[in-house]
Amino acid sequence: MSAAKARSTPATAARLARAEAATVRSTAVTRSVLALAVTALLGVTLLAAAPTAAAATPSGASEPAAERAGDAERRASCAWRRKRCFGAISLNTRTGQFGWANDRRRRTVAVSAAQRSCKTRSEREGGFPGQCRRVGFARNECMATAFRVNHEAIVEWASGYAYHAETRNGVPGAKARARAKVRGPGEVRIAFWLCTTRSR
Repeated sequence: MSAAKARSTPATAARLARAEAATVRSTAVTRSVLALAVTALLGVTLLAAAPTAAAATPSGASEPAAERAGDAERRASCAWRRKRCFGAISLNTRTGQFGWANDRRRRTVAVSAAQRSCKTRSEREGGFPGQCRRVGFARNECMATAFRVNHEAIVEWASGYAYHAETRNGVPGAKARARAKVRGPGEVRIAFWLCTTRSR
């Protein structure tokens, strides 16, 4: 019996060696397949995320193109032959940032564009975009918005209006009227002014 054991031991050892080699090969193949699957999954995830990242450009990066489009729209939409041209100003009552739109065909378009402009500038420069307020619109005239600062806080704001013919081009008159509405303790500042292309 010990002789049979001696004869079978080399055969058993060879079989065990072959089985172990097959197991090692199988493990290596499994690892390779898993690595390939993980790489493919990662590649698909990155490809799927790429269009989203490209589409979500910061508002500041896309703004110059938007401003160019706005200028082209303004020249086309409020030509001299139109009877009414509208401008509007919005003011961030916490930071003093402002937004504006000029020479639009409709009042609602001008006011909405000014509000968007105020929110964009506030996000980019000072924060608090929710504090933007519509402070007024102009139709065929000049407009200025003033605010009063007391103890480092904006406490009052108002807009003044003047036609182009008043006090030369209308700007000084609009500024003076806006300042007069916010007189009081503290410092009075002009946030922004504009004049539509068409007057009356």
